Amino acid sequence: MRPKHFVGVGLISAATVVVVMWGMGVRRDGVAGRGAFAAPGDAVDAAGQGGAVDARAVDYRGAAGEPGAALDVAGPGDFVEAARTVVPATVHIVAGGSDPRSVVSCSGAIISQDGYIVTNNHVIDGAGAIRVTLSNRKTLRATLVGGDPNSDLAVLKVDAADLPFLLYGNSDDVKVGQWVLAVGFPLYLQVTATAGIVSAIGQGLGGSLGQWSTHIDSFVQTDAAVNLGNSGGPLVNTAGRLIGINTAMASPNGAYTGYSFAIPVHIVKRVVNELIAHGAVKKG
Repeated sequence: MRPKHFVGVGLISAATVVVVMWGMGVRRDGVAGRGAFAAPGDAVDAAGQGGAVDARAVDYRGAAGEPGAALDVAGPGDFVEAARTVVPATVHIVAGGSDPRSVVSCSGAIISQDGYIVTNNHVIDGAGAIRVTLSNRKTLRATLVGGDPNSDLAVLKVDAADLPFLLYGNSDDVKVGQWVLAVGFPLYLQVTATAGIVSAIGQGLGGSLGQWSTHIDSFVQTDAAVNLGNSGGPLVNTAGRLIGINTAMASPNGAYTGYSFAIPVHIVKRVVNELIAHGAVKKG
């Protein structure tokens, strides 16, 4: 079973850079592809257990961090403190049905202590059962609160309490050259943290990422290493504050080659609040 490849941003030639969306799995039509959804030979049972949990219409701007003062963006001596904050709040998501060929493996970020999780819409769109594995390796069934294809964001809910969660950072504080940490579950590995710098802000990707379209023209571009399965995971600053949701990477072959793209936190905050309150993003 080979990884599925989502290609976008307009091809100049067959050998030029393309953009890859990276949940791990296979296409839900069962057709093997190249580049995005599952490690060779891996099949995951996504039947899941437990009951549905109703989302509550709550504004989580407070629970997920107030804007606060600008944070120092200088490089740290190491990333131990940032990793200590973000790793426990990063989850592994498996979405799909009983057919292993329809299963997707990706990442997500806990944004409230009572179990709200943000991830990418493209990895859970049309999925059946969704299971979330926490940092303590406990697996819970998740319900879909809502998804927004225009921003490629979705919110899940698990029935849990006192979970570690991430505070929001401030998009205005994100600067080119700033150190960042990307965390997720690439290539069916355990939770993995990689470091890099912000290499560009306000980056547009042409509006189309394969079969998914996005209206975002302000991605945070970094050189932190990401791979298939990182999709939906957090991008944080050196204080461990969430500054983006990892979504895509530039690659000629479906593997990491130097640049990745995250949805900026100001969009994440707005969309998450609307999805929790209404189950959808209001138009207009």
